[in-house]
Parts: sequence; C-alpha cells; structure tokens
Amino acid sequence: MAPLSDEEENYIRLALLLKGVSPRAVRTFFDKEFPPTYLPSTLNKNYNTLNGLFKNRILNRAQWNLLFPKSEQINEELENWKKDDKTFIETNGAKCVLKCIKENGCVVVTASSGSGKSSLVRHVALQMQNEGYEILPVSNLRKSSSGTIQLRRYCL
Repeated sequence: MAPLSDEEENYIRLALLLKGVSPRAVRTFFDKEFPPTYLPSTLNKNYNTLNGLFKNRILNRAQWNLLFPKSEQINEELENWKKDDKTFIETNGAKCVLKCIKENGCVVVTASSGSGKSSLVRHVALQMQNEGYEILPVSNLRKSSSGTIQLRRYCL
C-alpha cells in the first residue's frame, strides 16, 4: 500500500477529529444539559415546533428521520442488508474496519466507485449489531440511498 501524502494524512486527521473527537465532546456536553433518558419525551413535547421547522425546510428529511425514525422502514432496510450480506465474503479489510471502529470509534472507508464500500460497511454494521449496537441507517437524499451508517451503543 502506498504511503499517504501530507495532504491525505491531514484530511484523515481532520476527518477523525470531526467524526471521532468532536461528536464525543458535544455529546458529553449535550447529555449534561439534556439527559438522554428525557430525549424522547422532549422530542414528543416539541413535536409541533420541530414539524414546523421540517415544513419550512429548516430540517431536511434525513434530519427528520433521525429525530422520528419509522421503525418499520428501518427494519425493512436492515432485512435487505441481511439478505445481501449472505453473499458477502469476509475479507481482511472487513476485519480491519471492524477492529478500527472498535478501537477508534470511527473509520474512513475510501475506494473506487463500485468496489464494495457500502457492502463492506453494512457487513461490519450487522456484525456490530450482533454485539449490542443499534444500527440507524442515514440516507443522503442528494445521492444514492446507500448513504452512511451511524452506530450507537446503548448501555442497559
């Protein structure tokens, strides 16, 4: 594998900072101000306000679906992933991605179009689901429906 250029290395560092460190710091602060146990009731109490923001296009569909996901829609998408995953061949790359996510909290997967990035990340997400993580697919409405994947772990 070719070494990364300084520009590529800086991009990866920035991506890890934005995706790994910043969200944890913001979440820690946010959780102190708004405890997660009260989040569903807070969202439901402010549903009309949030709905107004959605109708006025301040919140987009992807953001709305994060706040109020349709569980049947998520389950259907995950079932499609599981069906597709039956033909997935485990590679060292998949093992490496899983290891990196567990160690660092995030990973950047880059490759040429059509090389299997979405299949790889979905496979890893399904493995993490088996370990207690909740999968919440997030689609980018401007691109294909493959989108990105958020993984959240809930402590019981």
